[in-house]
Amino acid sequence: MSQKLITVVIPVYNPTEFLFETLSCIQNQTYKNIEVILVDDGSTKETSLEVINAVIHKYSQIKVERHDVNKGSSAARNTGVRASSGEYVLFIDGDDLLDVTAIEKYYITLENNPSFDFVNSYVIGFGSHDYEWRGGFHERELFLYENRNTICFLTKRSTFEKITFDESLRQGGEDWDFWLNAAYKKLWGYTIPEFLFFYRRSDPAGRWSVLSSSSNLENFGLTIRKKYQSALNANGFPNKTFASYQYQIPQLSQYQIAENAQEDNANRLLFIIPWLEIGGADKFNLDLIKGLKEKGWNITIACSLKSSHPWLKEFQKITQDIFFLPNYSDQYDYYKTVSYLITSRNTQLILTSNSLYGYHLIPYLKSHFSQIPIVDCFHCEDPNWLNGGYARMNTVYADLIDKTIVTTSHLKNYLFQLEEGRKKGSPIEVCHTNIDVSLVKKDHEKRSQIRNSLGIKDDATVILFSARMVAPKQPFVLAEAIQKVLSKTQNFVCVLLGDGPLLSSLKTYLSANKLDKKILCKGYVSHKEHLNYMDAADIFFLPTENEGIPITLYESMAKELVYISANVGGQKELIDDNCGYLIPKSNPTTEAEQYADILIDLITNVPKREQLAKAARKKIVAQYDIKQMHDQMHAHLQTAYKNRAKTRLPVKEEHYVFSLSLFLQQQSITDSLWNEIVISKNQKSSNLNPQMSIVSPDEVNELGWWKQEYHVLKQWYAKEYDVLPLWYQRFGHLIKLLQGHRSLKSFFKNSK
Repeated sequence: MSQKLITVVIPVYNPTEFLFETLSCIQNQTYKNIEVILVDDGSTKETSLEVINAVIHKYSQIKVERHDVNKGSSAARNTGVRASSGEYVLFIDGDDLLDVTAIEKYYITLENNPSFDFVNSYVIGFGSHDYEWRGGFHERELFLYENRNTICFLTKRSTFEKITFDESLRQGGEDWDFWLNAAYKKLWGYTIPEFLFFYRRSDPAGRWSVLSSSSNLENFGLTIRKKYQSALNANGFPNKTFASYQYQIPQLSQYQIAENAQEDNANRLLFIIPWLEIGGADKFNLDLIKGLKEKGWNITIACSLKSSHPWLKEFQKITQDIFFLPNYSDQYDYYKTVSYLITSRNTQLILTSNSLYGYHLIPYLKSHFSQIPIVDCFHCEDPNWLNGGYARMNTVYADLIDKTIVTTSHLKNYLFQLEEGRKKGSPIEVCHTNIDVSLVKKDHEKRSQIRNSLGIKDDATVILFSARMVAPKQPFVLAEAIQKVLSKTQNFVCVLLGDGPLLSSLKTYLSANKLDKKILCKGYVSHKEHLNYMDAADIFFLPTENEGIPITLYESMAKELVYISANVGGQKELIDDNCGYLIPKSNPTTEAEQYADILIDLITNVPKREQLAKAARKKIVAQYDIKQMHDQMHAHLQTAYKNRAKTRLPVKEEHYVFSLSLFLQQQSITDSLWNEIVISKNQKSSNLNPQMSIVSPDEVNELGWWKQEYHVLKQWYAKEYDVLPLWYQRFGHLIKLLQGHRSLKSFFKNSK
């Protein structure tokens, strides 16, 4: 797919060597169809003229426009627009910088949302002082009192048929005036919630009088409010939102790879995952792409869920080509961004992992990009979600997946158990997660440091739990087991790492049962701190009720800890009687008793514990080094590409019926919830007929009430579920309501 031309306008007046940094960042953009126009606004300094001449010599493709005299930044930008050839125009000053994906993300967002007039992003300030700026178009009315945007943005060139920069404003503040003028003319945009623009800060006092003092800036604000405030108060600020679903057949023809596209030797991979969170599956993804990059793969990542993505910087050390689908369109249009990424990068293979959206996208991808093999990789089953979790989804789309890779033999067998016909689908390979044994090993110095910081004696046994505080990890079973251990021995401390919804109630339980001196809850810690705590520990205790093979199992064995857990998932593929303990799954009380017996034995029999720990390390080093995983995954992906289908595969009727069934199930849940909300409304309001059970908002006169309840629900929803998987965001809390695990009244507890 050909990219539309974007003109980058760079106004300069007496530029410095920083201009080369700006041009370098433009040259390194992932978006390549760019023309650069440098507007010299009457520079006079000899050194600056030398910089401009050096730029012209180094970047011969740059167009240069010159003013005979200095006319100001607004005039320079207007000159750049008039000289531009691109359908889109982006402005950046001659000392600022952009993330390598910035222009491409701006472009994708405007293409996906035709109603947007502008797009920009969050800002990193650097230079005279450092900060993060999250201001932007979403703050609308606040623009009347403070400029919330910088002057770096992308827009269509046609926008300047409606608005230009005010050339009479030459002492600063012209960008603030531009944004209020844009709002006045019903032009507005969207701020991508990513830090893509780097704004170099310097002392403005010697450059613009408006910004030289707070009083000057305040007076300027009074002046422009007189120009725009009355009209904006009367008509309101524009509010641009993502393009919504329009119930029409999408136009797909522009998202195709030409059949005669030239193949090169580069292995180009699109990796579709939910997010960049901190967890076992995410650590596997991080280790995987690191190894694949070392083997020559060029990797693009597409994340399908909203998240704060706390591991973004770690992933960026390996690839800068990372895209967050929820940031550029509504979910109905995610496929457009994915299609764009496939075509713009000449993708040769698609790898999905633990992404529900990725599964639902497979029929479209296999129909539209039939020449690209799809490999699915996942880590565990979940019988309590979607009748098998990701394993079930893999089974549904098995005949459209070229290869399936699972991280345990147990999971491979589980796939076959789900459906006999699954054996006719894609081949299934087992590739264990593994670990870098050269980096993960016992650090005795850290052991002493951590123990000293916690006040733990050298001869005391340290039991470590590290996981999210959620029901499947059974932290209360741990507490009950520790309570039983205390009746036999006191020479130990249990340390709990991790955050989650059960942490608060667990702390209350520990305090009430006087266990808080023996069980120390440290909350969330970084992965590095987590490994340090492993150095201090002797036993890793994870009383889980469902697992694949957690990364903490590999780490604990490599750190010479004795692993204690339940015989669930694929854990028995690593743990045997020579290096750890796995008890049979039963009930919480029985499990707590069995765990307690094992812990007492290990605490009191130190030679036995040390023997098991050394055997654990030896087994990991011999069989589960991360380089083996890299070799296996690389070979599996190459085989999938070599054996890819060369003809278009038909999407079967079963896939359409499956999607229809999902929709009907979700619609049923939504209808049930709506009726319960209405019933609650009827019970709370004396103005409505108490016998009425089903109504619509249009039938209710108290529209204010509905608005209020909507905002209460929205705020609660955002707080509780905004960073959880999409299936949980959409339907998890609905199901909990219908099953009685949550009270509907909790939605309305703040109502007046």
